[in-house]
Amino acid sequence: MKGVGLILSYNNQIIGTLDVDRESNDLNFKYDQKWITHGFSISPQLPLDNIEMQQKNISIFIENLLPEEENREILAKIAGISRTSIFGLIRKIGIETTGAILFSEVFPITQNSSKFRPITSHELESRLLEDSNESLIIWDGKPRLSIAGVQRKLPVTIINGEMGLGDGTLCSTHILKFQKLSMADQSIVLNEFFCMKLARLCDIPVADVEYQKTGQYPYLLVKRFDRKEVSSTVVNRIHVIDGCQAMNLPVSHKYERPYGSEGEIQGYREGANFNKLFYVLDQCRVPLIAKRNVIRWIIFNLIVGNSDFHAKNISFFINDKGMELAPFYDIVNTDVYSEKFNTDFALSFGDEFKLSDVGAYQVAQFCADLGIKRQLFRNEMIQIARQVITHASSIHPHDTQLSEQEVNFLAELKKTITRRAEYFISEMQQLLSVQLVN
Repeated sequence: MKGVGLILSYNNQIIGTLDVDRESNDLNFKYDQKWITHGFSISPQLPLDNIEMQQKNISIFIENLLPEEENREILAKIAGISRTSIFGLIRKIGIETTGAILFSEVFPITQNSSKFRPITSHELESRLLEDSNESLIIWDGKPRLSIAGVQRKLPVTIINGEMGLGDGTLCSTHILKFQKLSMADQSIVLNEFFCMKLARLCDIPVADVEYQKTGQYPYLLVKRFDRKEVSSTVVNRIHVIDGCQAMNLPVSHKYERPYGSEGEIQGYREGANFNKLFYVLDQCRVPLIAKRNVIRWIIFNLIVGNSDFHAKNISFFINDKGMELAPFYDIVNTDVYSEKFNTDFALSFGDEFKLSDVGAYQVAQFCADLGIKRQLFRNEMIQIARQVITHASSIHPHDTQLSEQEVNFLAELKKTITRRAEYFISEMQQLLSVQLVN
């Protein structure tokens, strides 16, 4: 099958077609009739009936599959097109998008049965030494950009314990996350490792991570939950959408205040927020479970001091059975960097944007805004805070030698988070008696 636009496919089945209007640059998407009969809506914002399909919704869905900021600039440079050309960029990435959906000009897609290209430690170290995103993106003349976000990341395939780059029927199974050399003293990778491990010990569903080093360079090894290893030659993709796609928001609106937090412009709050997120949770297969897990995620972020829980840090599995919450990721104590970076909340909590301003009153306001019973929130927060205090001291990277600076950072991080847990236990004693001002 061949068309003038792009064919979207998933698991060797055609989903539909994507075309661009050459004059208006509007994107037009239409489901294939067979997919309508036997498939599912790939997003709540793209219904199967093909009738209520809006151009804005299509653009938002596609743009959220593209890399962000510097990585997007690099992709545009490689493709020789404008960074604003959503159709051109998705066409260039093709079968290497963030998600599981493949974009191609022909179907079926001609792929090698499987191809694995090993990466040596020496090669990875030399690329990290260049300290640029581009040095990690281009391998053998091909961009490796099947992940969103702005951090230095590399999607890799790990088969039988060997790390490399997969092609054909081998897609990436893990993500390597690095920190720039100029930020080595901030131990962001170690920070994320600690918070993610702690979350798992507190029964928060999160991606599996490990802290590792190649030479002097630390990295976080993240196991992809949107992949399924079938054999040593086949890895399948699993369809997932992020919070921006679910809430029908462009990438720029992953924060509640998309235009900034200074002056009069801070009053513009058209971006993501918890009310919009909870509306999406109502569309999940089991809304009650989805909401409870999100509440526990929010609580954990408050306790560990993570203010950067934006809309692209939450994802959903979608299949013919419906939509359900995916594991959480990108949890970091941002509060330790408050003197160097803006650490306002990505999404306001109880109408506050500062971690330091959150106490019993703001929790009561948050519960009132979202219709959450205070007693439920109180019980969850006390339970998680106690688990944090119990488990914080036990977390340490396995088989990785830490520098003196890293040891000191980790020790201070544990103390800081433990103090926050104790603070919230104290605040929860007052929650039920808080009187809100109308």
